[in-house]
Amino acid sequence: MLGKPIVDTSVLHLELEGNSVWPSEEVMAYHTQKYLNDFRGATVCELGGGMTCLAGVMLSILSEADSMLLTDGNEESVDNLNQIIEKNSSAFGKTKVTSRMLRWGDGPVEESLVDKFDIILCADCLFFEEGRKDLVDLVHTMLKPEGKVFMYAPRRGKTFDQFVSLAGEKFHTSVKEEYDPTVWSLHKQMDAKGLDHYDANIHFPLFLSMERINKAS
Repeated sequence: MLGKPIVDTSVLHLELEGNSVWPSEEVMAYHTQKYLNDFRGATVCELGGGMTCLAGVMLSILSEADSMLLTDGNEESVDNLNQIIEKNSSAFGKTKVTSRMLRWGDGPVEESLVDKFDIILCADCLFFEEGRKDLVDLVHTMLKPEGKVFMYAPRRGKTFDQFVSLAGEKFHTSVKEEYDPTVWSLHKQMDAKGLDHYDANIHFPLFLSMERINKAS
């Protein structure tokens, strides 16, 4: 982990039923707050958000998004997301927040999700080798032609770079390592303590932003 928490959910009075939040999810919840204007009025989806979809929930409260779809491929996680939505519904304002189970590689994407989203979020979902191409295809299908993708994930050996290479076939990609002074400072502090405390390869998320390559007709 990146040492002390950088997201104080108590400030927002969030009620999160699940307590499993990976460093990449926490960093995404923190860093995307710097792009609130991008989210205002947007249709947003968080893919593979686990038990809490912390970033998606926080943005539902802070960003004035038009809608937020929280997803995971595990039924128990989605049940937990439903409870989180219910307990925090009064904080979402006009943002319509829903959840559903969604897995990549399970066949054709249903029509209601095609070209649906202005922004897609994803944290640390790149390490399953058999699912990388399916994730690229899913995001490309769900994203609007002028939409944006924000992904946060550690290198995990070659897995991050392999995903970026695959994504480059359909997206313009940008990878940043030093994307936020607070996150970078915490990373350097923890890295100095050595591998017994912190392994950047699995703990420090890089920031990958993507936009679709829209070929002229």
